[in-house]
Amino acid sequence: MNVLVQQQVTDVHFDNKSVIPYIGKKGVKLAVEDTSEQWTVFYNDNSKWKSFIGCSDGNGDDCSLAIHNSETVEHVVFGQDLQHFLLKIGFLDSLLYMTHGSTNWSLESFIEIDIDDIFVGQAGTRLLPEDIQALIDSQNFLREHIEDFNYTLGFSGHFFKKGDPVENLADELLMSQADNFLWFPHMWHHNHAHEYELTYLLALMTQNAMFAKNFNLRTALNYAVSPQHSGVYPIHEPLYESWKTIWNVSFTSTEEYPHLKPAWNRRGFIYKNISVLPRQTCGLFTHTHFFHAYPDGFDQLKKNIFGGDLFSTVLLNQFLIFMTHQQNYGNDRLAHYTFHNLMKFTKCWTNLKFKWIPPKIMAEKYFQKYPEQKTMVYTDPCTDFRHKKMLSVNITCDYRLPNVVIVGPQKTGTSALLSFLKLHPNVTSNVNVEKSFEELQFFGGFHYEKGFDWYKSKFIPTKEHSIIIEKTANYFDNPVVPDLLSSMLPDAKVIILLMDPVDRAYSWFQHMKSHNDTFATMYTPEELFSMTPDHSNYEKTNRLRQRCLRPGYYAENIDRWLDYFPPSQLIFIDANSFRLNPAPILEELAISLELSPSYLNYAEHLKYNKDKGFYCALINGKTKCLGASKGRKYMPISESLRAILNSHFAPYNRSLYKLLKRYKYSIPEWLTNFVS
Repeated sequence: MNVLVQQQVTDVHFDNKSVIPYIGKKGVKLAVEDTSEQWTVFYNDNSKWKSFIGCSDGNGDDCSLAIHNSETVEHVVFGQDLQHFLLKIGFLDSLLYMTHGSTNWSLESFIEIDIDDIFVGQAGTRLLPEDIQALIDSQNFLREHIEDFNYTLGFSGHFFKKGDPVENLADELLMSQADNFLWFPHMWHHNHAHEYELTYLLALMTQNAMFAKNFNLRTALNYAVSPQHSGVYPIHEPLYESWKTIWNVSFTSTEEYPHLKPAWNRRGFIYKNISVLPRQTCGLFTHTHFFHAYPDGFDQLKKNIFGGDLFSTVLLNQFLIFMTHQQNYGNDRLAHYTFHNLMKFTKCWTNLKFKWIPPKIMAEKYFQKYPEQKTMVYTDPCTDFRHKKMLSVNITCDYRLPNVVIVGPQKTGTSALLSFLKLHPNVTSNVNVEKSFEELQFFGGFHYEKGFDWYKSKFIPTKEHSIIIEKTANYFDNPVVPDLLSSMLPDAKVIILLMDPVDRAYSWFQHMKSHNDTFATMYTPEELFSMTPDHSNYEKTNRLRQRCLRPGYYAENIDRWLDYFPPSQLIFIDANSFRLNPAPILEELAISLELSPSYLNYAEHLKYNKDKGFYCALINGKTKCLGASKGRKYMPISESLRAILNSHFAPYNRSLYKLLKRYKYSIPEWLTNFVS
């Protein structure tokens, strides 16, 4: 195998003999005319390697830009980054090939092109009579590339015939041709929903509904779009209620959830039985009327279409709802140019098949593919300047949320840690709640559906409180929590206590036994942890066994947290050392949290309680310990059980050791002893 860099190539293509191309279309070659482009190429003289993306060099000899080895460890090698559109396609095809169909990626893509504000615009910028026929012609052209395609037109009836005389004729002509299109409502006066209460929104929508009825507009999609996405997210309850009452809306779309940027992270959710799907932008906005005035020039528009951001959006998303505006279909008709060329370009280089389907069907298919998105993920609207501008008038940003979260795991001393930290005058936590007391159990728990407002209401800090803590010990190993927590509290410090997993598992077993768990009272811990899958009660006891064991798979759980938080925001505490001598650990933690050490000497405010077997707070000369459920006494763990559990946790402990070393965290003493 010979590799040469900084080469010029042409006739780039997906190799006809390669098994990898799926989206990429075989049998078509790209003549590279830009001689300034430099490529890394492979010359294959080894039967182990197969060409995946082929080309010709400057001498006309065959070479490759990407190669595939299916022997031993199967892999694909690319010679350069993925800026070129054919390499983007190739990389996606490589991923799909290597996952052996597990992603269930279909060649079928569903596309909707919304034309927002069909009547909204300053006189002199709106559609002209000849633009109406051009719009019909464009729709017919796109039907050759998109099965069953229809433009969907959004209307605010107040602006009908509010242009100059010629533009008003165009409005009338459009109404005479209204049956050619599908229609969806905005607001009567293009109002921002979050600025109004229910009664006024009902009145506005009623006016728009009467307008639609008078002109017999085809509005049977149960679909609506709020002007500037106001009220969709962040949620404005009156919008959802009025939508249901007047239009029976079941579907909408927005670019604002969970945030406008990055665009690839937009998601869907379902709220009040209204499906909200992510909306994509296409590089066309209300101010893009002419080719010569396109931001960064006409070449930028072409780049966007022919392999750039817009093409990538189509390549990577099977559900596409594009936002355009009426100005894009008049003037220089940039939307016609954009979507006509996008479809032709995509058809030339890919096997993608485009289809228009009603919003109802699109929503069903979307949430079948992404069922985890049905539940809305809450964010803090006051940290997003766009969301902040869309808050209801009665909502302010004079609240503060936790900047520290103790996530567990359970039975590692989280309650003691919280109570000791709160001895500091600059530290506070949430108010107690019914059933879960000091633990909110919000993220991933039954309280989550109560929403952001419920959560923020549980924190009432004063100006002296620089540290606001939430502590919920079952967050640590709940797989959905890191995503939910980071979405609302992206800058929070996350505290994790690392106890010897053998001690933690045994403690949890004893905890469940004290609560009269059926199987914890039926079996000894030795029997439970030695039970094999062929035992008659193995499945029935598995929940108890896993709750004992899984939180102790530390590295596995920490990796999930590191998917959402940078290493600098994770703080680890040696739980075994904390139990034996908490003061030094608290002092070190106070420094990490930037708490003033002059306010509190922890060694003077903690006292060991022999009866409890752990340290308690010393307040005004009196000892204050945690409740009776904490520090429960039970028989010491047997050597035989410790051996069983040590053997079970050995690979997980080694993984934890490697993880902590990799990120340069301190190693707990118990873990150092284990690996030494």
